[in-house]
Amino acid sequence: MQSDQTSKPDESRRLFLRVFPSIMLPMFIAISDQTLVATALPAIAADLGQVTLITWIVVAFLMMNCLAAPVYGRFGDLIGRRQMMLIALAFVILGAAIVITAPSVHVIILGRAIQGVGGGGLMSLTQALIGQMVPLRKRGSYQGYLAAVNATATVAGPLLGGLLTYRFGWRVALATTIPLALIALVLTLRLPKLPSRGTVANFDAPGLGFFAATVVLLLLAVQELERIARGGSPVSMLLLLGAAGASLILLGRREKRALSPLFPLPVLSHPSIWRGACFAACHGATYVSLVAITPLYLIAARGLDANTVAFLLLTLTMGVGLSSMVTGFLVSRTGRTMIFPSAGSSVLTVLLLVFAWRSPELSTWQLPMFYFAMSLCIGTVMGVLQVTVQYVAGPENLGVAASAVQFSRTLGASLGTSLVGAVIFIALQSGDGRAAEAFAMALRGAMELPADAAAQIRGEMLAAFRPAFLAVAAFAGIGCLMGWSNPVRRIAARPGE
Repeated sequence: MQSDQTSKPDESRRLFLRVFPSIMLPMFIAISDQTLVATALPAIAADLGQVTLITWIVVAFLMMNCLAAPVYGRFGDLIGRRQMMLIALAFVILGAAIVITAPSVHVIILGRAIQGVGGGGLMSLTQALIGQMVPLRKRGSYQGYLAAVNATATVAGPLLGGLLTYRFGWRVALATTIPLALIALVLTLRLPKLPSRGTVANFDAPGLGFFAATVVLLLLAVQELERIARGGSPVSMLLLLGAAGASLILLGRREKRALSPLFPLPVLSHPSIWRGACFAACHGATYVSLVAITPLYLIAARGLDANTVAFLLLTLTMGVGLSSMVTGFLVSRTGRTMIFPSAGSSVLTVLLLVFAWRSPELSTWQLPMFYFAMSLCIGTVMGVLQVTVQYVAGPENLGVAASAVQFSRTLGASLGTSLVGAVIFIALQSGDGRAAEAFAMALRGAMELPADAAAQIRGEMLAAFRPAFLAVAAFAGIGCLMGWSNPVRRIAARPGE
């Protein structure tokens, strides 16, 4: 009896040492790479010019990331996730090599698109590998560990990117992805090679085409919002939305007839899975848009210096890893799942509503209390959603379920950030235009407010962020409803787990 009790901790330790390093590094790469590039964008623009194309460096990556995630999930279910992880890392290395040797922004966009093809697999395969190799009731703990990696990468990426870009240039900064990916390749080879359960001969290529058209058209429609805010016609956006809707209908019809569908509708139509995917989309929209607009709010509307902004951003991210780890251990110990993200999102919605209403009156040193409380609530969500959908999908559809959640979060983050940005721009344009002009100057580091109107313009900029924070609160509120209505409230270990 004593030997059995001592063998279980040893077995868990061996599993952790074998699995966690092999899945931790790909996830770290996927997250830190995006923040590295974001930090280097000003230096790229200054070096290569073509400023109007700079945003496409980000858009190309996100677009291909969205498209690739379900493909990796489906292929991973069919031919093995270890093999697909090796392919994803190869795309990341190839794309990074193109980016750091690029003579123009056009080539960088191509390289980032290739990296997006690989990045779409790193996150979804990481989650599916946990479901494949870790017993059900232990997955919550692993999700907590991954959340700590997420938080570390979120903080380390900008710091490392800023330092290397300042000291050695943007090419050296972005080159750090290559050695990390090579190490991840070696670690992935340590994972067991499980026999494949199918073939790619019947891969749903038409479904992928309809899916790609839907995503691209939808993202292009959102890009039209900024032009409409400047007084342009909404006809283009409506046409794009109509085309995206038609492509989505064709995708649904195709998936019903396909022998090996890219999106198995019987699996994805389960209430726990589609509600979990919707929750993930709202969570991505909430967190990423909040992180994206916070520096704008602090620099332009409040006029804070870079050091203060960095400290406040840290308080907005540092609680995510902490609460994710605690939530993961609670899920592993109790088996209860959706109660934690549902309660966390409820509190987050209230905090965002209060923040939206009170933000103009808050002092600078009251902000970190709000930010840290928000980050604790945000951290209760993502890991639990993965555990829940993997439990419902079963071993046969782990990749589909994991990629559905990851894809939904990425798409929600893209759409949510674009919508919130449009809300800010529209609000700034509602006055006499001085607030919009001062906002643009502040972001270039050259704002000089006229003395007689400084208070009024600053007040207009602060007021412009109120509807933006309300929009973020709306995302959190919808996610909260998805959480409370999810039918899976507790998981139980299956035989053999």
